[in-house]
Amino acid sequence: MIFAEPASAQLLPGMRAVALSVVIPLYNEHESLPLICGRIAEVLATGPEPYRSSYELLLIDDGSSDTSFQVASVIQRAKRPK
Repeated sequence: MIFAEPASAQLLPGMRAVALSVVIPLYNEHESLPLICGRIAEVLATGPEPYRSSYELLLIDDGSSDTSFQVASVIQRAKRPK
């Protein structure tokens, strides 16, 4: 698969370009969420550039009735680049 950015694509201030976006839909996944995010990070960390250093995990909560949103928030704060 070949990806190309449109010539007109511009990042807003404070945004950074990423080579790969991984979208993870959540519905009552609070128990498995730390495991899957950790595993995806491990796989990407050993993958080829540019993915190794330029990826994002997009966690999309679809109205979970458990604590998926709270767990996702904790993961997001822990993994935020400094």
